[in-house]
Amino acid sequence: RHGLAVRLVRLLLVNLPLGALIYFAKALLQFRRRFELAAASAVVASLVQVVAVVLLAPRHGVSGLAAATIGLNLATVLVLSVGLATLPAWVVPRAPRFDPATRKLLRLTLVVGTFSLVSVLSFATDRWFASLLPAGSVAALAYAWRFEPIFLVVSAGAAATPVYTDLSEAAARGDTEVFRAALQRGFKLVALVLLPAAALLAGLSRPL
Repeated sequence: RHGLAVRLVRLLLVNLPLGALIYFAKALLQFRRRFELAAASAVVASLVQVVAVVLLAPRHGVSGLAAATIGLNLATVLVLSVGLATLPAWVVPRAPRFDPATRKLLRLTLVVGTFSLVSVLSFATDRWFASLLPAGSVAALAYAWRFEPIFLVVSAGAAATPVYTDLSEAAARGDTEVFRAALQRGFKLVALVLLPAAALLAGLSRPL
């Protein structure tokens, strides 16, 4: 298992530069108010991943699953690149490399990265504890977790995504009243969709 884990880590290192490109490209598209392209890239990438899993996993096992995630990121980069190519001449930095805005952004990145690291370590700890249980426990835990994002993304994610555009536009204008109203509307919308979805997941947990 250790040898397999090392091989998978080496394989998935490709996702590091791909992930950086994806985040940067999505930020540029959203800055240009091309929200539909950023959203479409995730849809296309998910479809590519499903196809890649079906084709690769039976023949290559876990390595096929890892390769499918690389395919997902490659598809995302491709869609975003096409989207960026359709934009007019985009942002050319004119300020010094470490101007106050850049330093502020780096500080914010450090804060977000720290919280993300804690979240990832928490996930890894769960897997480590599960590995102390009988054989198959980690796989069973992973299967159970797979159903939660389906309901979460389809319900809460779909409800929240349109709210992001309202929030970003209000923030760009500095309109706090519109921002506050959009935030309250978003909370109500997400709660309206998520609570029935949670009840449905609880009710369907055994047949699923």
